[in-house]
Amino acid sequence: MLKMKKVYLLLMVVFTTITLNAQNVLLQESFEGTFPPTGWVIKNNGSGNNWIQSPTANGYSGNYAIEYVYNALNAADAWAFTPALNLKAAQVTITFFTKVGLSSYPESMKLTVGSDSTVASQATVLLDSASITNTTYRRWKATYTPSVAGNYRFALNCYSIANQYNLYIDSIAITQAQSPCSGTPVAGSAISSLSNVCSSNVFLLSDTGSTSGVSGLTYQWQSSSDGSNWSNLAGATAITDSIKSQSVATYYRRVITCSTSGSSANSTAVLVGMNPTISCVCSPLIGNTLHSTATAPAIDTVQIVGTVLNNPTSTTVPTGGYTLYSDTTVMPSLQKLITYTLHTGYSANAIGSVWFDWNQSGTFDSTEWKQINTTGRTATISFTVPATANLGKTLMRIRSKSNVGGGTNTALNACTSFTTGETEDYLINIIAPVQCTGTPNGGTVLASANPICSVTNLVLTDT
Repeated sequence: MLKMKKVYLLLMVVFTTITLNAQNVLLQESFEGTFPPTGWVIKNNGSGNNWIQSPTANGYSGNYAIEYVYNALNAADAWAFTPALNLKAAQVTITFFTKVGLSSYPESMKLTVGSDSTVASQATVLLDSASITNTTYRRWKATYTPSVAGNYRFALNCYSIANQYNLYIDSIAITQAQSPCSGTPVAGSAISSLSNVCSSNVFLLSDTGSTSGVSGLTYQWQSSSDGSNWSNLAGATAITDSIKSQSVATYYRRVITCSTSGSSANSTAVLVGMNPTISCVCSPLIGNTLHSTATAPAIDTVQIVGTVLNNPTSTTVPTGGYTLYSDTTVMPSLQKLITYTLHTGYSANAIGSVWFDWNQSGTFDSTEWKQINTTGRTATISFTVPATANLGKTLMRIRSKSNVGGGTNTALNACTSFTTGETEDYLINIIAPVQCTGTPNGGTVLASANPICSVTNLVLTDT
């Protein structure tokens, strides 16, 4: 009875160029995704089987490997070629890890290099072992120096005899020395992964067209509000940089310096703008579900007393349970430090909440929330526009939810998906407080008592 057998091969290739220990990564592959990976060539050159992607838990540094499934009658001659890699005429170092399934069934493998993904072109053998017996991963190392610069492919060839057991190869790293930088480097152009952002977004800054592939380069990212006056971003000294919590439109650029020559250059700047608030808040407009079903209570009245906002809305919950009222003709102007009255009505007993995005961050913070009511079909509350509120268009959100069946509609529920109720967003305009002019009227001072005893507390007021 023929015994069952699998042979695995997992490659992970990393090319690096070294000058003064500087490395240039040209390729890294762990075979965790689509097989074969882009650029790889898998070829069977014999009567045995070919490489396939293995089941999970066979890798040294990941879940997957490439596997040679044995042939009980025929020897292996399976090849895995890397993508074509552009190498300089400098030493390349190759490391990788191997193991077998059973030490009593040795496996055979060699590492080669050549100009193409054909067996005939792989004439240079870098490592060759006809008897691999270790059952835990062991690190291997080889070096290769191309005689001329150009494109090369490395290959792993399993040539085990018929009816052996499992061979695994993982985490291959191939590195090559970099040349040192000289003169003034080319700075290129800064680019951003997002052209316009919300304050909650994280985006990546990178650069294109700059000097690369040499050692001795250092980097410093800078920011500017006007594109003229620049400040260093603390800790932003990598090739790329992640930015979060941008609150205003900002220019970014990268300073690149050659440490050998001491010369620096500034990249072309990129401007990252701000999205309007309505494009940032959680809503169906950006793919969020706020109400999984369209059931009562609907919001049927929203009024800020004494302003143009007096909206008698439908008594039926709309599809998706959400409406944005962006008509600026009914956008109220609310003055900082002034107290206003908000009146709401519902089609059934409801729990009501309101949020004001005072800092225009695109998120409704718990400090920007007020409870309107916890039961009933109408409610009236007062609110004061804080002195710290940002001027200009701001979003106000009102949410209703049934008070039957439990659950809350409180400070942390601005984005919660409800099974009942409705959400309505309104644009409001925050304006500066009215400033005093001329000579103020001093009024008349009043005393709480007159005359008084020496032990009496006296309160002075002005009218």
